[in-house]
Amino acid sequence: QQQQELLSSLAAAAAGQLNLHALPAVLQSAAAAAAAAATHDLFRLLLDELVCVMADHLPLLDIVSRVLQEHGTEQFGEFRSTLLGLFGATAYESAIMVAANR
Repeated sequence: QQQQELLSSLAAAAAGQLNLHALPAVLQSAAAAAAAAATHDLFRLLLDELVCVMADHLPLLDIVSRVLQEHGTEQFGEFRSTLLGLFGATAYESAIMVAANR
């Protein structure tokens, strides 16, 4: 009986016929967690894209310097992967410049 009600609630929610607040608390929590994860992933992708576009117009070393100057004392947390990619690209660009100047 309870499983049937749960399936009916999910089907109604998928069809847009049910207010999300009518779902059980567990499903509300799961929906909120999924939305937060999707938002986080989207923000990270947009940040990565922004850094790539910036790198097309500014030297990577300038971007890294500015980020560290303004946010160097903070914990980077969820931006860590983006910043590590930026640092890696900067090191690669620097190595290419050194090799080209030999």
